[in-house]
Amino acid sequence: MDHGGGVTDDVNKNNRPPENLFINSLSTDTVDRSRTYTFSNWPSITPSAQEMACAGWWYTNIADRVICIHCDTMFHNWSETDRPYEIHRVKSPGCFYVRTNEYKLTSTQRQVAVPSPTINNTPNGYTIVGAVHAEYSLVVRRHQTFEKWPEAEPSTLPSIESFVEAGFFYTGDKTIVRCFYCNGALRNWQSSDDPKVEHARWFPQCAYIRQYIGENLYQAIQRKNRELRAQRNLQESTNGENSQYIPWTNDEIDRMVKARLDLPVVEKLRQEGYSMALIRKVYEMQLRFKKDDFKTDVDLRVACLILDKQVKLINGNEANILIPQNWLNKFIEDQKKGIVNTEQLEIKKPIEIQ
Repeated sequence: MDHGGGVTDDVNKNNRPPENLFINSLSTDTVDRSRTYTFSNWPSITPSAQEMACAGWWYTNIADRVICIHCDTMFHNWSETDRPYEIHRVKSPGCFYVRTNEYKLTSTQRQVAVPSPTINNTPNGYTIVGAVHAEYSLVVRRHQTFEKWPEAEPSTLPSIESFVEAGFFYTGDKTIVRCFYCNGALRNWQSSDDPKVEHARWFPQCAYIRQYIGENLYQAIQRKNRELRAQRNLQESTNGENSQYIPWTNDEIDRMVKARLDLPVVEKLRQEGYSMALIRKVYEMQLRFKKDDFKTDVDLRVACLILDKQVKLINGNEANILIPQNWLNKFIEDQKKGIVNTEQLEIKKPIEIQ
């Protein structure tokens, strides 16, 4: 996703808050790395930290609360069935991150409409909202791409039909296949692999495969994923049990915070308008919850921006933090009643990358 320069002035003005000038000045790679780093202590397995970061959310270090620093939207109380990017896209279609991502996911301009969180069945297959490779939405089109599929040892690979039904088309390179909907690619297949299972395993955010295999199988695959991750975490914990972590006391954290408040970067933050109380709180949360120092000054400045936005957005009212399922249910009901989200009316066209 491109979050740095290279976008039109119209997008810069209308889709990014002025206090985000610092973020706007960073390269795409730096922004992506910093956003991912905020999830280093993400408490949930599903949705995963990777899924949340890829959906444009930034972790706040508080329970499972996340925020988008572009559209100033906050959500918490996530459930296993929630789809982070779909929630973000439907809630804030005018968000700079969402619009940039939608543009990157499509090679041609398309009409921007109110996104639907579902995939609708049609006699010809599927009518997909937001497919990355819409030209391969039809099964027959995907099947045609496998004309040059490696045939030397067909018994060592899953059947072409199984790939096609799982939403994959052949890229023409070795055994690399790609999903027409989520753009996820996989390779190094074995005859025992089931493409639809591997699809859901590696790309749980894909709406196509989730609907295709059904909720029961989807959840079973995700449970297996959680079990495997738990086993890996247990092994890592066991391997390092000779150097067990001893939590810092409150007094130790307080001394560490005070020492860091004398750093030159703190004075820069004060000049940018952040209060000493907020900077102190940011350091305290970092040491208490992540149990580590900030990797870079960028990570510190991002943490200050995130906390400052939370304070302003919540403004003493916890109801300003939305719950995905509750918000989505209300959104669907409003759509049925013909109530249009005012943010939908502000959308003019996809952003242009220069």
